[in-house]
Amino acid sequence: MIIDLAALLQEQPMLLFFAVLACGYGLSRISLWHIQLSAPVGVMVAGMVFGHHGFQAPPMVQEIGFILFIYSIGITAGPRFFNIFLADGPRYMALTVTVGLLAAGTAYALGHVFGFSAPTAAGLMAGTLTSSPTLAAAQEALRQADPNSGPALVRMGSAYPLAYLVGLFSVLGLMRYAPMLLRVDLAQEAMSLSRERRYREDTLDSQEQASPPPQLRAFEVRRAEVAGHSFESSELCRGGHCVLQAVKREGAVFQPEPGMALAEGDVVALSVPVDRVPLMAERIGPEVIDLDLLSDSIDTVDIIIANDDAAGRSLGELTVIPRQGCTPTRLVRSHIPIAPRPEIVLEKGDLLTVAGLRHRLDAVVKALGFVERTVIETDLIAFVIGVALGLGLGAVKFKMGDVTVGLGQAGGLLVMGLIFGYSRSISPTFGRVPPAARWIISELGLMFFMACVGLKAGQGVLEALLTMGPELLISGAAIAAVSLFGGVAFGRLVLRMNYALLFGAMAGAMTSTPGLKVVTQAARSTLPSLGYAGTYTLANVLLTLLGALLVRL
Repeated sequence: MIIDLAALLQEQPMLLFFAVLACGYGLSRISLWHIQLSAPVGVMVAGMVFGHHGFQAPPMVQEIGFILFIYSIGITAGPRFFNIFLADGPRYMALTVTVGLLAAGTAYALGHVFGFSAPTAAGLMAGTLTSSPTLAAAQEALRQADPNSGPALVRMGSAYPLAYLVGLFSVLGLMRYAPMLLRVDLAQEAMSLSRERRYREDTLDSQEQASPPPQLRAFEVRRAEVAGHSFESSELCRGGHCVLQAVKREGAVFQPEPGMALAEGDVVALSVPVDRVPLMAERIGPEVIDLDLLSDSIDTVDIIIANDDAAGRSLGELTVIPRQGCTPTRLVRSHIPIAPRPEIVLEKGDLLTVAGLRHRLDAVVKALGFVERTVIETDLIAFVIGVALGLGLGAVKFKMGDVTVGLGQAGGLLVMGLIFGYSRSISPTFGRVPPAARWIISELGLMFFMACVGLKAGQGVLEALLTMGPELLISGAAIAAVSLFGGVAFGRLVLRMNYALLFGAMAGAMTSTPGLKVVTQAARSTLPSLGYAGTYTLANVLLTLLGALLVRL
């Protein structure tokens, strides 16, 4: 029996759709010059190949993907967006707005120079900044403005993948060589920032060689330099690598008060990384097995920072953590890991991993926020209500003379997503969407959308490459250069930002995670990731709105 695969795919649009997804994920495993293609690009390219051979996207799939993806952007950004918007990061906001306006303005100007239509210019900006939300919002705005926008959507979708590749390599090249052109030593700038803000020594090497998780171990005090002194004054655990949990003296077990002197013969229970056990035995005394002290065990919890008393304060100011004998081991902000230094100021939505005795971690959780891993189920009622309210808000329009204005679907979904996401940071039981659920909703929504974009763009990508390929390549490189150098000039001359922090923030403002990797390697430090986390969330929201605005212009 002979199976006509092409006919089968034509007759079974959903089979075609998932075949595109499978091929796209396979393509995303390919690396170009040690740079791995992202899943959205792989899926879009696979869709373009199928679309070029006449296959069509299933109806409604693109709209469903668009709704899920844009709303997920909002609920993910919500906890931090309003925090930055109101108080925490005016410099990051100003820098993100500047970079976004420079990119949109350059795309608009080049559209006039080369004769691009507004949809093509929007696709060009979205691709150069590798911003899928921008493309999604621009296409939705175009469909609302013109019901017969099929050819324009094809042109926009065809410009996006070409500009994406140009933008990816342009941004990476500029991030790598712009500091040289400006005669800036990012490593020296990172060291200067570390000294200025009194950060502990922070390098990529120190991050890669981080200590393993702590264990509970017991030692008998025998050394004269420890006996008669408090544990804190002995500087045995400088940098917070280990914490005194309990003391056993003359058969009684108690938690010592800060500054209490240890006595010879005391047995102390420490939470200490296993690689430091020999050092503790050498400096304190021999390790012993004492069931009274070792009956408990060290556990870790992932805490979402939500309480107002914790957000806006540095880790060093949170006395509840050392008071309970606990240790912060990991901090993640906007999906970017940050070294949990005492000087780092916490923000709502941060994920802080804390290690300590099980019965003491409850007090830390209560003081900081809530434990993310205990939230398993997704509040689908709040989710679908939020989506419905977002679609309803996007449908509202106001007429001023002959001009009709409104947020559109993208704007409405974003606004409601931000509100629902922020509300959850205040009340953890409201609208709960665990990180794994947020990821799969956002990922599936984006992949559904990009597969349909590729299938439609495949009809005209060769024509776009042949008719305006050189212009698109030049324009993509120009948008990347103007955005980067304009943003750096504004950040340095107006905002007075440290270059290491500034280049990290520029990577976030241009939504380029590979660009952040280039910057951290050049700086030999993870400090630029602080700047990246400050702008990335804002950039996703702002560029989405700018994409829709550019089409309407």
